[in-house]
Amino acid sequence: MKKPTQLPLALCFPPAMSREDFVVSPANSEALDFIESWPNWTVATAALYGPPGCGKTHLASIWQTMTGARRISANESQCCSAW
Repeated sequence: MKKPTQLPLALCFPPAMSREDFVVSPANSEALDFIESWPNWTVATAALYGPPGCGKTHLASIWQTMTGARRISANESQCCSAW
């Protein structure tokens, strides 16, 4: 068996979730515009939805950085424990 000519490296990079790392496209520009319009939203709450990998977590991270909000996982949330 021939030895590989290139060694795979197990490089672990943390997710890049800043505004500067967000790639804007026609598919997500309206969502980004909405996030960046905070605190001038005309609604009290908002929901991000879409297929896996479309940028929901990245947009939420951008908003979190802008607002100083705290991220709470579903496991930490007490609001749904009675359901």
